[in-house]
Amino acid sequence: MHQLNDKCPWHAEAIHAAWKIEMSRRLEKKHPDKFPTLPEIPAARYVCQDFFALEKTFLWTRTWLLVAHLGELPQPGSYKAFDVIGKPVLAVRDQNGDVGVFFNSCKHRGARLVQDDKGITSRLNCPYHAWSYDLGGTLKYCPDDYDFPALSKCQKNLTKIRSATLGNLLFICFDNNAKSLDCHLGAMKDMISDVPWSETRLYQTRHFDVDCNWKFIHDAFSETYHVSYVHPKSVNAAINRTYTARLMLRNGHNAMYVKNRADEKEMASHNVFDQGGIDQSVKLQPITKEGQRSYNIFPNITVPVAENLSVIMVLWPLASNKTKIALYYIKVDPDSPIDTDVDRATVNAFNQITQEDINALRGIHEATAGSGIISFVVGYGEQFIYNYHREIDNIIGADNIPQALRVAQVELPLI
Repeated sequence: MHQLNDKCPWHAEAIHAAWKIEMSRRLEKKHPDKFPTLPEIPAARYVCQDFFALEKTFLWTRTWLLVAHLGELPQPGSYKAFDVIGKPVLAVRDQNGDVGVFFNSCKHRGARLVQDDKGITSRLNCPYHAWSYDLGGTLKYCPDDYDFPALSKCQKNLTKIRSATLGNLLFICFDNNAKSLDCHLGAMKDMISDVPWSETRLYQTRHFDVDCNWKFIHDAFSETYHVSYVHPKSVNAAINRTYTARLMLRNGHNAMYVKNRADEKEMASHNVFDQGGIDQSVKLQPITKEGQRSYNIFPNITVPVAENLSVIMVLWPLASNKTKIALYYIKVDPDSPIDTDVDRATVNAFNQITQEDINALRGIHEATAGSGIISFVVGYGEQFIYNYHREIDNIIGADNIPQALRVAQVELPLI
């Protein structure tokens, strides 16, 4: 396991050095000599129904997915019901305070146990035939059980879904043979270990749908190439993409550190993601005050980290051309006041940034599908996009993907 020291590529000194190298490279207008030229990415991966079906069958069922902040399950009996790629899922906190995740389906004849998205209950009762389960998923009662002489109640408990936590973040994986969450996160877990995830508090959530493939949105939060053009008065006024440090990780994760503009008088802006003047009891990595830290956790998570309020964005594909965006705004410092002016300003700022990206992406799905574009060109600054596409193919399995839809497995500098 990596520890934060002066040899870590995400240590402040290493980030400072990377900023200088990137600034010099851009001044010289030079592609890094030792970095591979990235092959083009087949556009059909974004718009064709066949690739969406491959993702649904192989990707989303084989990897770890963030489904809740435990603040959504505050007390025994609290539950959250949702669908993941057509699979009905139920997370519930039992009487001992433990959280379990099950398929939201009665083991009698398949009815949904819970109809509402969230709530509090003492039992999980099927609305169809009144079969009843305790909060741990154990079948406790079925009417007229004498009519089921072969019924063994212990064999009809709710089906559990594999789950694990990173602090207060709840993940699930439908594949019992997949690597552990810790192994999946790898170096990413160490990179963000300064955040006290177990003490984070849920401030707000927001959910909304966007009419394009999930990867179009993920791409927008994987590079700064578009920042000057899409976010001239928001993101670009807070950070300087000339100073960008990029780290590609194994398992498709990525980490980005972009210097803020605090020392540029002509571009100075109040950065709501790292407000000055707040007395934080939690001290994150010093680099947090110098720039924006942003992490892509494979396959569908983006986390911009800040000392006061961090945002977790999760992308859920609803169809090949429709995505649900889930935003979790979490308080990082367990002792700081909540719902302050700064908190509200942060939420408004990120909502604005997200809307600017959505505006730029409007119609991109139809334009790509209808224009006959064969492939997308990706440059050095868009390397994260290639890294996660490569991991998508690793998870799905190259043999399952038609040749025309695969990405070339070029060697990338991963940590």
